[in-house]
Amino acid sequence: VFNSGQLRVDFIPIPTSFPQDLISHSLAVYGKQHNECFFQSIQNTNIIKVLSKSPELVQLSSQLVENMLHLTISLPGDRKLKLKRGSIFDEKADILVSPARPNLTHSQ
Repeated sequence: VFNSGQLRVDFIPIPTSFPQDLISHSLAVYGKQHNECFFQSIQNTNIIKVLSKSPELVQLSSQLVENMLHLTISLPGDRKLKLKRGSIFDEKADILVSPARPNLTHSQ
């Protein structure tokens, strides 16, 4: 049991596009990998709470959970692919891919 003055906490919003059935499973996996942190999905609020004694661990764990929630995939060469649902007009990006055909071919 920790003195509440020793705990560090962060609250991470859960995007509405994130599949709700994956939250509990994903947090269980993160809890096993990062056993010095406590992860909790707060029901009816769409928020995940991250607790630890270490500010560095809270920051690192929070970033990992945010990457998971935003469906970020790490690629070779320090590149990341982030999958999102929404309007492409709301995104600041170098490249936008929005194929007209399911097989990614150009229309003629």
